Amino acid sequence: MAVAADIILPVTPELPQVAHARLEAFALSVALPAKVMFAVDTALEELLQNVVDYSGAHEVKLWLTVEGGELRMELADDGRPFNPLAEPGPDLSVPLAERDVGGLGVHLVRRMMDRAAYEHRGGRNCLKLAKTLV
Repeated sequence: MAVAADIILPVTPELPQVAHARLEAFALSVALPAKVMFAVDTALEELLQNVVDYSGAHEVKLWLTVEGGELRMELADDGRPFNPLAEPGPDLSVPLAERDVGGLGVHLVRRMMDRAAYEHRGGRNCLKLAKTLV
């Protein structure tokens, strides 16, 4: 049986912290393993901070589901169309002091989640992520 949460949040500077609290409550309700919670929470924080800083969105819809041995998360915002997965990753061979700013958060999302897919649907950026529970 699937366990799900459907959350709508306004885009404010506090969005990542508010979403973290909602994710934490969901994680407790489904006994999410700590390493899965860490990965999903990190990804969610990175993605939502980008929404706050760059998207021009007014609201974010967050769906969380635990089913089939994985946590599935979908984020949908009403901001400017933007596919974060299409962005090139940072050049990690360059010393930190010489790197361009940006790109590391999306790199972390790609590394920490098992699957990620983007589509622009119904005037919204929709990002689907999945993390295996083991």
